Amino acid sequence: ITDVATFQPISAAGAIGLSGISTATSVAGDILILENVVNQAITISDTGTTMLSGNLTLGQYDTLGLVFDGTNWVQLYTTNN
Repeated sequence: ITDVATFQPISAAGAIGLSGISTATSVAGDILILENVVNQAITISDTGTTMLSGNLTLGQYDTLGLVFDGTNWVQLYTTNN
């Protein structure tokens, strides 16, 4: 995932897993909110520069809130909608 906005809808044609979120254009303090907008599971892995409480699976309308600390995307919260 490449962060292009603070709120970013994400979708997939089928159940997928993601290994990380790009840090290329991020600066410390950036907030990123991801929402799965389709009826397919999207798993985001706790790996690399994505620091989560564990691998997270987002169902339709579930969200993940993150903050960039200058090196890593750090989980703030998740919602199960």
